[in-house]
Amino acid sequence: MTGDWAPILYGRTRYADMWWRVLPPGETDRGTLAGLVLATVGGGDALDLRPRFVLARGDFGVLAGVACDAAEVSDTMATQARRPLYTFVGWLGPAGARVPAYATWERRWREWARPTYDRLMRVDWDLPEHEVTGPRTAEPEQFAGYVGDEPGSPDETWRPAVPGAIWLLPEAQAAGAWDAARDAPGPFCLCTGWAWGQGTAPGRITHLCSQDVRETRLSRARPAPLTTAPTTPVASEVAPAADKAPDRMWLCRQAAAIKRLVWRKPAAAEPTRDRPPATSHYDRPSGPIVPPTGPGTRRRESRAIDDDLDDLFGTD
Repeated sequence: MTGDWAPILYGRTRYADMWWRVLPPGETDRGTLAGLVLATVGGGDALDLRPRFVLARGDFGVLAGVACDAAEVSDTMATQARRPLYTFVGWLGPAGARVPAYATWERRWREWARPTYDRLMRVDWDLPEHEVTGPRTAEPEQFAGYVGDEPGSPDETWRPAVPGAIWLLPEAQAAGAWDAARDAPGPFCLCTGWAWGQGTAPGRITHLCSQDVRETRLSRARPAPLTTAPTTPVASEVAPAADKAPDRMWLCRQAAAIKRLVWRKPAAAEPTRDRPPATSHYDRPSGPIVPPTGPGTRRRESRAIDDDLDDLFGTD
């Protein structure tokens, strides 16, 4: 990972709830690169369990980065009012750049991310909210102590990205998938370290490694919901036909039934031996509320609910 890499930083400051700190020149917080960062961050979900790594290649170049708890990369700029913060620290390289092998990345990512986070976040950390601006650019940097390429261990056959689908892989295959992706053509976005990947909808991430995935599989987008009505609908379950004026009485019954079900009040408590029944809210007795326990109370309440449901669904 030699050469110049443009840093990327996403994270809020102490006083400003504004998250974009640094983006490469020419990039905006609404572009493709920003979308990949947000997809990796995932709203901070489960980042307290472990960090997430991303390796992506496209027209923008090569993206490598990590989403994690801010405490992983800073001792002093990691909380806001005692609330733990999360962040993304990454780098954008030219199209032909290669990143370190997974074993090296996993071992040394803090060594590279901590100085970048400290240098870029410190500029805005203590500024009042009205002085914090949008994303800025920063000087390119190199990776301390990394002097060249390395072979890696690509034990996974690279699977090209499929439009409208996402490859789900077990987390145990993250190293092999990462090392295979180092030389793979784009576009793709590989993200590792997820705790829950099942049910992830296809989007910007094309390859996802998760702890809850047991075997590699291709998950396609869910089909659009049916827009046609059933062939033989039950008359009591459908509203009046759209080409006819709705029956006013039918609408009134629906509205009244919904109102009774939603705003149903508990039955009035029966008078006790030494306490007369309250006649208004001005002379309501103090003390604990006596639940309705008279004979047939529960039976009457059940019948009332049944009547309202009959009105609502038109079952006579």
